[in-house]
Amino acid sequence: MAFSLCGCGSSKSLFPENTGNKQQTKTADSGSIKVGYLLSSDGDAPDTVARVQGIRKMQEETGIADDQIIIADTSAGRLKDAAELVEKGCDIIFAENPNLESILEEAAKKYPDVQFCQESGKLAKKSGLSNFHNYDTRIYEAYHVAGLVA
Repeated sequence: MAFSLCGCGSSKSLFPENTGNKQQTKTADSGSIKVGYLLSSDGDAPDTVARVQGIRKMQEETGIADDQIIIADTSAGRLKDAAELVEKGCDIIFAENPNLESILEEAAKKYPDVQFCQESGKLAKKSGLSNFHNYDTRIYEAYHVAGLVA
């Protein structure tokens, strides 16, 4: 019962404009990068909560300031969403929704100076693009705990 309550949380937005992190302390060149994230679920979804917590932890460990991180809710999954992050100056863009993979591939073709990373994807290697990548997460641990709780 206690584990089932862990998924419950506050209703405040997980996509804040500012978390108060203005100081860069650990990475000398962290001021030169801007990172964009395309998250496809609302702020209360457990997987989105975990991703945003990971992003904030990365900020703490690297010293990247709030104005260098852009988190976009892209439930519609459009090329326009990726293009908006490029226009805001993002050097690297991460997407977690498998439905965004072909959109990211098109964006990588259109914007060769920006790196695009798709979670659990399969198209990057086949595309031959040097700025389009696939990566995986260790989600099996969460699936194991969810199975135990069920």
